[in-house]
Amino acid sequence: MIGALIGRLYPACAATGTQGLPIPDPVSLARLVEAAPRHAALAAPENFEVPPDIPTQPYTVSAEAVFAALIRIGTAQPRTWLAASYPTRLQAHFVTRGARLNFPDIVVAEACAVGAGSVVVLYTQSVYGRSGVASQQRRLRDWLAALNAELATPSEGQN
Repeated sequence: MIGALIGRLYPACAATGTQGLPIPDPVSLARLVEAAPRHAALAAPENFEVPPDIPTQPYTVSAEAVFAALIRIGTAQPRTWLAASYPTRLQAHFVTRGARLNFPDIVVAEACAVGAGSVVVLYTQSVYGRSGVASQQRRLRDWLAALNAELATPSEGQN
């Protein structure tokens, strides 16, 4: 009953996975963040064009390796689906849905080459503005922890 009412008020809540939301185009994360509502969070290097909520550190692996890890991590998250992937830009968009009322949030992940290594930029926001900044930041910290754990694990065949 409540789910049906929520679905009428917020149509994307009636859908599953990425349904009910437009397929996202590649974006400039700096411009997206500048226009962001208060219910959004950004994880990025300290010298990013927009000050991040959560500073990230550089990685010693290639941006392509970080991007591949971000895809694996994003699709492994509960109630999270890949909405679009732009490998030439090393950018991916995900939809993650709340457990109780199915509210969708957007996560944009991008890897950027810097010298011989790379950095990551993660951005998340609520579609309907219902999640607080604390939950958005917690999501980014969880993704970063998973990324750090994956990139710290030696590849098969290495000792």
